[in-house]
Amino acid sequence: MARKGADDLLAELDQLGVEDRQGAAAGSQQKPAAKDQAKDAKQQSGQEDEDVLADLQAQLAAKPQSSRPGTPRMSSSTTSGTNKSPKRAEHTPASSGPPSGRTSEDRLRSAPAAQPRKSGEETRPYHQSSTPSASDEQQQQEKAAASNQAQQQQQQQAGGGWWGSMFSAASAAVKQAESIAKEIRGNEEAQKWAEQVKGNITNLQSFGGELRNRAIPTFTTLLSHIAPPISAHERLQIHATHDIQNYPSLDPLIYSTFSRIMSQVEGGDLLVIQRGSENRPGRTRGESSAAEKGYRGGVLGSGNGWSDGPWWREEGVVRNLSIVPGLKEGSRLARVSAESYAREFFEARGGVEEAAKKAAETLSESNPTRSSDIFLAIQAVSYAADRELFADSQRDEEGGEKKKAEGEGNVVPPEEEAEELVCFAIYLHDPMHSLSFSGISQPFPAKWASWLDASSAEGVGALPESVREIIESGGVDPREWVAEWVEEILSTSVGVVAQRSLSVYSMVKIPGPLPGVNDQGLAMPSPACLLDSVGRGGIVMLARRDRVGNPTHGTDEPRKSTAMGGKGHRTLDATQGSGRGQNQQHVTLRTRMDGVNGKVDTSQPVPLWIAGQETTGETTFDVVSPFSGEKLWQSYSVSPQQATQAIEKAQQAFKTWRKTKPATRRSILLKAADIFEARRDELAGYMKAETGALDMFASFNLTGTIENFRDVAGRPANILGSIPQTQADGTGAFVFKEPYGVIYGIAPWNAPYLLGTRAFLYAIATGNTAVLKGSELCPRTFWAMGDVLKQAGLPDGVLSVIYHRPEDAVAVSNTIIEHPSVMKVNFTGSTAVGSIIASKAGKELKPVLMELGGKASAIVCEDANLERAAMQCALGSFLHAGQICMSTERILVNRKILPQFTEALNAAAAQVYSPEGDAPILVAPPGVQKNQHLRSDAVQKGAKVAFGSVDDTTKTKETSAHRLRPIIISDVQKEMEIYYTESFGPSVSLIAVDSDEDAIAIANDTEYGLSGAVFTENLGRGLKIAKEIESGAVHINSMTVHDEASLPHGGVRKSGWGRFNAEWGMEEFLKMKTVTYVE
Repeated sequence: MARKGADDLLAELDQLGVEDRQGAAAGSQQKPAAKDQAKDAKQQSGQEDEDVLADLQAQLAAKPQSSRPGTPRMSSSTTSGTNKSPKRAEHTPASSGPPSGRTSEDRLRSAPAAQPRKSGEETRPYHQSSTPSASDEQQQQEKAAASNQAQQQQQQQAGGGWWGSMFSAASAAVKQAESIAKEIRGNEEAQKWAEQVKGNITNLQSFGGELRNRAIPTFTTLLSHIAPPISAHERLQIHATHDIQNYPSLDPLIYSTFSRIMSQVEGGDLLVIQRGSENRPGRTRGESSAAEKGYRGGVLGSGNGWSDGPWWREEGVVRNLSIVPGLKEGSRLARVSAESYAREFFEARGGVEEAAKKAAETLSESNPTRSSDIFLAIQAVSYAADRELFADSQRDEEGGEKKKAEGEGNVVPPEEEAEELVCFAIYLHDPMHSLSFSGISQPFPAKWASWLDASSAEGVGALPESVREIIESGGVDPREWVAEWVEEILSTSVGVVAQRSLSVYSMVKIPGPLPGVNDQGLAMPSPACLLDSVGRGGIVMLARRDRVGNPTHGTDEPRKSTAMGGKGHRTLDATQGSGRGQNQQHVTLRTRMDGVNGKVDTSQPVPLWIAGQETTGETTFDVVSPFSGEKLWQSYSVSPQQATQAIEKAQQAFKTWRKTKPATRRSILLKAADIFEARRDELAGYMKAETGALDMFASFNLTGTIENFRDVAGRPANILGSIPQTQADGTGAFVFKEPYGVIYGIAPWNAPYLLGTRAFLYAIATGNTAVLKGSELCPRTFWAMGDVLKQAGLPDGVLSVIYHRPEDAVAVSNTIIEHPSVMKVNFTGSTAVGSIIASKAGKELKPVLMELGGKASAIVCEDANLERAAMQCALGSFLHAGQICMSTERILVNRKILPQFTEALNAAAAQVYSPEGDAPILVAPPGVQKNQHLRSDAVQKGAKVAFGSVDDTTKTKETSAHRLRPIIISDVQKEMEIYYTESFGPSVSLIAVDSDEDAIAIANDTEYGLSGAVFTENLGRGLKIAKEIESGAVHINSMTVHDEASLPHGGVRKSGWGRFNAEWGMEEFLKMKTVTYVE
């Protein structure tokens, strides 16, 4: 069968449904020449395509009509998002049809039909498989066997391999599209959608070459995968674009990713995948006139679509995976691509405000839906990888290169070149709701893309050598699993960004411009909080998020922005400082800030949360700004009597909360995560104002908090007891896991959202109730946690959030710990205070969970990547001004590389914490005074300053009491106080060692044991050292500051005991009960 060209496919697609609109007789006389050519091509295709269409039409006739007016039901399609032949989609799992040549397609072909997607008040079959009956199975198998030889011949003509199957499916896909067109012909909105899709297909003609021939069948196949699901609620249009050229194999993988993700989304329909012409080079900058730019409307053939791409596309520029080096540049291009796409789209519609008004209008009499437009850009990014992690060390004891084995001569093996890796920068942009999300995918070798594009038409010998060797040795064609791998990478990264967007979007019910959108309808996000480093095998990100504006927080109207002419409630101003490097923000606080009810009056003291109700107190205390040393606001202080009331309410709530189903707890926790995300800017403002945190660290704190909630939300359903074997016959036993009761949690100020929510999150997830005591240094930040949980629907009494004056600490804590209803205590803070809490709880015989101080060491071996180690040590030492329990306090460097590493460390510290920038802020003057004493003591006893200055007190017109610049002190000895004392500030010791054993001995020469790090190019060596370090965690080739939802977190020695996070955190708040029985 002759393969159709792109023009033939376009001509057929343009004529979809024409026969039915004009009448069969008239249509046969008036078909254009292009249609006649297409008809001739169809006749050549033989009986196979006719059978496909006949099966589709039969299923359509037998299928019941939609129960909801105006909701078309599509009869076609496969159950997966891969671009495979519709003919294959007909086979049942027992089918013995020809293999596709790709493991992923063979697997999906035999998979059961996907479950229908929920949509609004009913379940509508969005993707329905074409599954023949058992009586037809033998006949279909005979058809498949008969056409196998012809199909293989056609694949060779089309280029061979799994690309050939796409070409052979093109005509069948058009026939499927004809059936779909008949169904959607009477739907006004569906017709608009079809015109948009055809318009975008027209743009593909300008791509030229192989990409054109492959992308057009991709779009025709999409017609069978993505029918417009018009429903009675919100409709989402996804406008997707990517920048990948010269690697056409990645094009269908991207589209199959979208299709698969769409089939998994609930609550709101993803209506259209639309594409801008990002793959073709644009004109030379400045040559396009204003009339030529932007979206050109019209019907197929009139040139509708996007006339030009973003500003960086110039004539003659070859786009490939290597064109964009580095994550920051790639992320920037992805963002510009999405925003450029959105700009042109909304300019053609009168701006965001006008588009929002139209989106809220009734689309048609049969479809009273509202619509939204989201723009998604995917940018390929390349960078060089280092040598393999598991490679043996190439250095001997003297630091030289190892020689080859005896008999091979004294030849030093050449150093391997760095391998090129590729990852995808994802940027999702929603101007209507002022939402933007970004992400980075896992990397894969760039050579894999060239493998996928390799043609099999000329035989195995024409394949790349690395592929050919595997196939000739009897192995599986690597292109099979490479395609699956890349598709999974895309699915995961796009899925994470999309799901986060949808979770926030679901809370925004009224489309319209929000804060952060200018008059042209363009979102104006602040610079992304990105602190990354390219390491072996992937990207290490501390925080990666770019979000603009704030969605409504349960209010009846969207909040207005002063930039849009409204009276803004959001008045927490934060402007970046003028220095380089780590600049602090200068915050001006006015009288109102946003909260659960739309506004928070900061002129009133911060209220307490007792049993789900905001409560005042008899006494108050001042909250001081670390930026200026002046009063921010006041807060009510809880009394012992109010603390007792909170416990009693918690005990009452425990009786019912412990019996709630896991689904109930999951729903509340997921909603809380969404609210944290939606109110992110507001919540970060409280933390920055009260603790002096930078944007990056506040974002990092909230990101970890949200991830913890989403991780824990699904865990209550996995609380399992056991049925152990008993000794005697006729007896049995059950072991139940049950909640304790009321939990008392105490959290510090330095990472309030992470550590504060952690103090009650695992407790309430396991059925306990909790009383959280927050730090007096940031009461409004802790108040916000109670506010979020209240808004999420947590029942009254399950959580109380309190704070008090420093002088009331003993009375309040003793009252709570001594109360008989309090069954367990968890504390995060200093070792000194933790010892007091543990002693008091011990007298009451109550268990405790402690996460205390640390004295983390980072060991740098002589084979380490010095630049990476230096940057990670600088970040680990000075992040959040060193006010983190996991901060790097000692850097232990092999003496052989001490000069080189010291130089690299100083450069890294200067890059991130520039002396010209503002000095880091500590939350309170005692921290500054403590670090100044430790520094002076060390220098007086012989230590040297490698970076910074002991005398620099950073006097400014604002204050010097809260500011202190980072310092690196070398030649530190045991007699110096800084050797043993946790600085909890921007001070780190640099110590030379002669061997790994010396480094391990110094790392363990402390009373703490919370975190540690090892830097080496030999993973085996790193694991050996890590096992010898006595701490709760050790991180190889990354900094000591590391905590994530899926890993246990806690320490040994005087760093505490017990573990937070994941299943370990859940187990901490469950007790076991044994029940035996005799039959």
